[in-house]
Amino acid sequence: MVKRIVIHHEEIQIVFKSDPDLKDAALEKAKHEGMTLKAVLCSAMRAYVNDEMVMKMTRREEEYEEEDELPKTKAPPQKAEKIKEGIKSPIQKKEKAIKKNLRKISNS
Repeated sequence: MVKRIVIHHEEIQIVFKSDPDLKDAALEKAKHEGMTLKAVLCSAMRAYVNDEMVMKMTRREEEYEEEDELPKTKAPPQKAEKIKEGIKSPIQKKEKAIKKNLRKISNS
């Protein structure tokens, strides 16, 4: 008697925007090597999760003038101090909500 083991796993669809030229070049190369683009992307994700592929993010330190027209897909880099200023702790958020509610009560 032969036992059959069936492993069922659910697949999800991932949708993202990419440079059309980059996508076409990757698709062409994958086809040339006898693979699908899905296989290439899944392989890259697997390698990344298994620490076989290292990604390094860098931040551009360019300064933009207010009048400069920025590319529509890229936001100007922010300094770390500005980013930290925008982050509020849960306590700060609660204090703000309490003050807002007190103003509403006093105006009533």
